[in-house]
Amino acid sequence: MIEADGNAETPAAVPDAPAETEEKPRFDFYTILPGSETQVTEREIQQKQAETVKVSETYFLQVGAFQTEQEADNMKAKLALQGMEAIVQTAEIPEKGTWHRVRVGPFSDINQINRARAQLLENGFTADLIKVDNNVPNR
Repeated sequence: MIEADGNAETPAAVPDAPAETEEKPRFDFYTILPGSETQVTEREIQQKQAETVKVSETYFLQVGAFQTEQEADNMKAKLALQGMEAIVQTAEIPEKGTWHRVRVGPFSDINQINRARAQLLENGFTADLIKVDNNVPNR
């Protein structure tokens, strides 16, 4: 549309609304969906040992969970000094806040799990075996 003075009318500029995605991480592999992982009992470990085939699920040995990233990084460094490569996964836990999990893995073979677990125990670390269900759909 042309105004009376001959200038073209431009539509009013609409300020961009802040996108919610700007605040969220680009990748969400550090967060784990509720219900997609479970702690494994000693009985389940023994049952898996009895099987001589490879485990089809993905497992991690969780050495600790901390509310501060600094504590998690300190644990990761202690593990590195023992020759263990660890990762820190940050997750939002409903009603508990942000937690930083220190995990060794992933593993898919029961023999790898047992070797890593024995090495952790030799060096004074306790670890829980965590099974991650890769078949849980994204929400």
